Amino acid sequence: MRQICVIGLGLFGSHLAENLTALGCEVLAVDKDKEKVNAIRDKVVQAVTMDVRDRKALESVVPKSVDAVVVSLGESVEASIMCTLHLKNMGIPYIVAKAISQDHKAILEAVGAHKVLFPERDMARRTARTLLNPNFLEYLPLPGGYRVDKVETPKSFHGKTLKDLDLRNRFGIMVLAVEPADKGKTVFLPPADYTVKKGDTLFVAGKSKEMDALEKGKG
Repeated sequence: MRQICVIGLGLFGSHLAENLTALGCEVLAVDKDKEKVNAIRDKVVQAVTMDVRDRKALESVVPKSVDAVVVSLGESVEASIMCTLHLKNMGIPYIVAKAISQDHKAILEAVGAHKVLFPERDMARRTARTLLNPNFLEYLPLPGGYRVDKVETPKSFHGKTLKDLDLRNRFGIMVLAVEPADKGKTVFLPPADYTVKKGDTLFVAGKSKEMDALEKGKG
């Protein structure tokens, strides 16, 4: 069973701790606010109140055997930087930290964060895309300006085969998988003669510019 420590129990940290527990992880939750710690105490393996700027306190609570630590202290820049530095010096194998700006991100990476998150920014981007295109569900940015999108099939796709749609030649987009409308088995790398149905969900990959063109044109 994976052991995860979540430091900072704001909205993001609290929801993260609860979801990790639901996924079967042993979660240690930490915050300086006793009320926040008490609120989550029954939902995690252990909940501790302490000032994470204190390295000795961290060492006494966070075991070196932990698989990962998430530092969700974005609003408290000084505390997040000091905590990340202490964790790095403790030899924690994987540190994820929340940032509020690019400068904050750069400092967190410099002091030891393996991955830096911008939860509010990323959610805003997803929400903006959903508002502009109701068929859009999720996306995964990739290096080099590429991304993977999860989209509901627009009406213009229904009843057509992937060969008819010709997304690769028209938009430079590859269909990686189809989640059928009947929630049957997901079809990976579907054949050209696959007929798209109402309610199907497509996982498509390509350059962001071409993906935007597809979403605007809807095929």
